[in-house]
Amino acid sequence: MGFLKTRIYEEASSLLEKGEEIKEAERQSLLSSITPCFFIATDKRIIIIHNTFWGLYAGRNLISPADYNYILYEHITTVVQVRGKFLSSLMIRLRGQFEAGVTLTRNEGEMDGLWHKDATHLVKFIDSMAGEVNAARHRKNEMEANLHSASFLSAQRNSLYSSTPELQGDDGIKVSELSLGEATSMVKGGGTKFVWLGTEPVGTIKYALGTDADKIIKLNPGSITELDKGLLETLRGCVFVCYNGSVSAAAAKYLEKTHGINVHILGGGIVKIAVHNQ
Repeated sequence: MGFLKTRIYEEASSLLEKGEEIKEAERQSLLSSITPCFFIATDKRIIIIHNTFWGLYAGRNLISPADYNYILYEHITTVVQVRGKFLSSLMIRLRGQFEAGVTLTRNEGEMDGLWHKDATHLVKFIDSMAGEVNAARHRKNEMEANLHSASFLSAQRNSLYSSTPELQGDDGIKVSELSLGEATSMVKGGGTKFVWLGTEPVGTIKYALGTDADKIIKLNPGSITELDKGLLETLRGCVFVCYNGSVSAAAAKYLEKTHGINVHILGGGIVKIAVHNQ
């Protein structure tokens, strides 16, 4: 690794948040500047470091400090590579900040003076990360809109109950009800998972629960009465989650009464999470 590449990682290490990782790192060509800017793409954001001569080559800023710009992927709408005769620039446009056709200034998000191949590589990576983050944001917004729809919740609850008569009624069995914090700690500790009893895909509901998709089992409440003993045992100790807690409680009571399998439920369901986050 060359001197300037080493300096990129040295500079970036002091700027990273806990758990943040560098995915891509490039610099301006020396044809553009003898104090090239560093362009760092992490798993959370883009960091642009505008170096000073002394900071870059002597390791300390004797006269003026370096400037830093941070761009979150969720704010990016487009990134365009503008090719010059020898070097390229990347023009980044941010969500809701600029009118159509107006480009960013250098301090607002232009990466100039990059070799063509380095610029192309960065464009592909940034576009991919921004696409993933924005798609996730769209799914989360869609889910929250559904959660706050009273007619949607009522229809789902009635459908789940009517299709599973064995889960109806209250026989006095107490259910282990957990808060989101308690449930998350239990799942993170290993050995158990969330069991989602709703209709949204796991890829969407994971954002409400703040966990990974592989920590969630999607289960149709109507199929609980048809599961064999081996599959039922995999549910033991899991945390059941539904829209408002009612279906989870009914399923938990059925499993304990019929099969002697104890499970936990997320108190209030994901509706309570959504209301709490408003």
